[in-house]
Amino acid sequence: MELRPWLPGIILIDVYWNPYRCVYRLVGTRVVGIKGIDPTGLCVSAGAHGPTLDETLEDYRIVTHDQTLVYDWDDTAVAAQFMRYSEVLMLPLSNDDRVVNMLIAYLEVADL
Repeated sequence: MELRPWLPGIILIDVYWNPYRCVYRLVGTRVVGIKGIDPTGLCVSAGAHGPTLDETLEDYRIVTHDQTLVYDWDDTAVAAQFMRYSEVLMLPLSNDDRVVNMLIAYLEVADL
């Protein structure tokens, strides 16, 4: 119950290594509302949210390969012609403490 206010901004991403790819496992309703689609089950390369695909994929690469957190922010114009400010925190997860096999991310958005 205490996490309920944050659930719309949570994203879980499965990481596969052979071949390397990141796949959305769970996408909160805030992210779905912004994108206009639910990318659950899609590779990040197909359903990425960010200023550019290259920047987004680089954030995922840093978290998975360097095994460290990424905090990123962006002012983005959306289809309705207004600006949004977004912040995302991405954290690596591992079931063996050696290889990142999942990420958890939290997205916060404000209209400007």
